[in-house]
Amino acid sequence: MRHATRPPLERIAELDRAIRAGQYPNAGSVAERMELSPRTIQRDIDFMRDRLGAPLAYDARRRGYRYTDPTYRLPFWTLTEGELVAIFLAERVLRQWGGTPYGPDLERAFRKMTAALGEAVTIDLGELGAAFSVRATAEAPFDPALFRNLTGAVLHRRRVVLDYDSATSGRSQRAIDPYHLAQVDGSWYLVGHCHLRGEIRMFAPGRIRALEVTEETFAPPEGFRIEEYLAGSLAVLRGGPGEVYRVRLRFTGSAARYVAERVWHPSQVAEHRTDNELVLAMELGHLREVERWVLSWGPDCEALEPPELRERIQAALERTLTNYRSPPGPRRHRRARS
Repeated sequence: MRHATRPPLERIAELDRAIRAGQYPNAGSVAERMELSPRTIQRDIDFMRDRLGAPLAYDARRRGYRYTDPTYRLPFWTLTEGELVAIFLAERVLRQWGGTPYGPDLERAFRKMTAALGEAVTIDLGELGAAFSVRATAEAPFDPALFRNLTGAVLHRRRVVLDYDSATSGRSQRAIDPYHLAQVDGSWYLVGHCHLRGEIRMFAPGRIRALEVTEETFAPPEGFRIEEYLAGSLAVLRGGPGEVYRVRLRFTGSAARYVAERVWHPSQVAEHRTDNELVLAMELGHLREVERWVLSWGPDCEALEPPELRERIQAALERTLTNYRSPPGPRRHRRARS
């Protein structure tokens, strides 16, 4: 049984592989192996010679094709060493962050590309693994198969039904039009229209207990852009419509130098008072994330504005101090013997 077609790139790659392996392929032999018509493969051979500049020559004795210039490489496999390193690092990032199923896919693609490049690049996967690494902390693992179904629903605009375990409101079933998957600070978030709440919401894939991809399709709202949706958040928490806080933070010591080296928010404006003092200003729609961020710096960060933020931080510090004003309480459970 012959297939109606195969992707042209796959057919050309097979011809290139067979030529490099010294198999002297012809239209008939490749067509039989790929279950296609010889006419289709002959068109591919003509395309390689006439459009891709392949130095093809037919060897009558071997009854097949060879390259007259063995250094020739197909133009779509011409990658620099830097591009290969970038692909390798992308695979490692996806493997480390969030447990997506696409890390193995990228690794297979990487191996195929390096194999097709032959001797053009002399670096292998083992050498790259020894030279580069990616480390993620506080990962939020989830089911890779679920994530693959979710990415398919986003790409093909298919409505999904979630069994979702919210951190604040508990477990519920809801229909979602999935607009976008965003990776923020090492965690993935689904952004979409929630039919239960009647508004655009964010969902953590790790809290999805079950997922059904329906046959219903949807059209995202005109003009929706993830950058605008997340513009008021330091990470992912957003405020209500029109809610804007003008935040000013004073950093001192080594924290001032560290903060100055990074972009924390698109709206930020940094005022360098001295080498050891920095005032960072930005506009946010929510205070919870910046409150936790300020507390993480300890005495090296002071919230100057708004007053609500100063009050929240003071209250949090007072609650924290109560945990240390008396000795730790007795343990309720004895440690199990190993």
